[in-house]
Parts: sequence; C-alpha cells; structure tokens
Amino acid sequence: MFQRKNGTYLKYGNPKKKTWAVVTGGSDGIGFAMCKKLAKEGFNICIISRNKNKIDEKLEEICKFCRPGDQEFANSGTLAIVADFSEIYSMDDYK
Repeated sequence: MFQRKNGTYLKYGNPKKKTWAVVTGGSDGIGFAMCKKLAKEGFNICIISRNKNKIDEKLEEICKFCRPGDQEFANSGTLAIVADFSEIYSMDDYK
C-alpha cells in the first residue's frame, strides 16, 4: 500500500545504464500520472499512444521538469511512439 520513495527505481532501475519505462496510454489519466511518477524516480519515459499531438504535449510537460538544475526529473529522457493497437494485427504491422 505504501511505497518508499523511489521504490520502483530501486527495484527495477539500473544507475549504470539508462533505464526506460514504457507506458501505453501514457498521454491521459492514470497512464500520464504513472509517467510523471516514473520520471520523478529517474526512469526515462517512452509513451505509446494513438494521438501524436497529445503525446508531444504530455512529453513537453514532462520535459519541463527535465531541465538541468531540477533534481527531481534531471536524468529523465523521453520518447514517443504513435500506435493504435486495435489496428495492429501482424508482426509486420508492429515493425
């Protein structure tokens, strides 16, 4: 129920390498809240969503915290992938 600060990063992160968290549906609601939480802990964030404009807007919001001098999000990088999983049926579609 209660998690210690940076508990997820301490469990899954690797301080010697860039550790990425992939969040599907990360441009809204709970997904976006998870993106901010994981970025705050030190993860690089990859958002997968259907709407490119929305992803870019949310990544920009996360990147505001990524500026040097802000220790909370200082090491977070971002990546956007536009994909609608309801439209992907084969491995070629994934590629």
